[in-house]
Amino acid sequence: MTELAARTEYRKGILYGTASYLSWGFMPVYLFFTRPASPVEVVSARIVFSLVVCVLILLLIRGLSDAWALLKNRSLLKYVAAASLFVMANWSLYTYLASVDNLIEGSLGYFINPIVSVLLGVVFLKERLRPLQWIAVGLCGVAVAVLAFAYGQIPWLGLGLAITFGLYSLLKTQVNRRTTALASLTVETLVVAPLGIIAVAWLASRNEATMFTSGPAHFGVLALGGIVTVLPLLLFGAAAGRLPLTMIGLLQFLSPIVIFLIAVLVFREPMPTERWIGFFLVWGALLVFVFDMLYQQRKSFMRQGRLRI
Repeated sequence: MTELAARTEYRKGILYGTASYLSWGFMPVYLFFTRPASPVEVVSARIVFSLVVCVLILLLIRGLSDAWALLKNRSLLKYVAAASLFVMANWSLYTYLASVDNLIEGSLGYFINPIVSVLLGVVFLKERLRPLQWIAVGLCGVAVAVLAFAYGQIPWLGLGLAITFGLYSLLKTQVNRRTTALASLTVETLVVAPLGIIAVAWLASRNEATMFTSGPAHFGVLALGGIVTVLPLLLFGAAAGRLPLTMIGLLQFLSPIVIFLIAVLVFREPMPTERWIGFFLVWGALLVFVFDMLYQQRKSFMRQGRLRI
């Protein structure tokens, strides 16, 4: 690949990655328009309609064989099944936080997700933390303590978001190396689709399924959840194939920044002094984390003789 072509691909990667993380960041706007649907109905609709979108795309690109091969691979299927449960839990927590106007705690979860992912690497992959990473973890611990004081309790839902998405990402690393992202997502939604269908049927039996009672426009908004879910993941996959891991790591902070700004500026969620202190500690931890990440990349480039001064 020529230098010009490499730069073009890099720019495309930046564009795709930015679009992906901004899409996730603006998810609260979509969730606002799903009201009066309950969090259970919104998550169920996302699962069912995401499966429909994935299958349609696979039919268009003739990729059903990849999904079928994954279904027959028992060693990989167990990772996909576990990942599907964690991502469903993540969607459920996030949708609930949006429904009760607590997006600030949702942004907290995604801010600390990178550090939680590092800790999961220590626990499951026996990785060792570097000194600066320990400092970042310590600052996050202090931040959680301050926020627990501010909330009157530990922010369990925000921590749950970080942990479920961290575990989902950990499992996906075991899958995406051996299949396509779209095939993996299709099988994930297929695994949990029965739960989504049962939930919608249960709500309908109680006359609480708003997709059937609130008109075609509301049904269309819930159906749009399939595209809203799948498109950012496809954009992310396109970016990941063109960008180094460090740049992906930096772009991921776009989502919680946008969520935080929407929570504070649009939905006017309260931010007392204690919360500001807690968030400043989180942001300080992330600055240390990013500095360490960039420093390690620079050292790696210098060892390979790729850094020109």
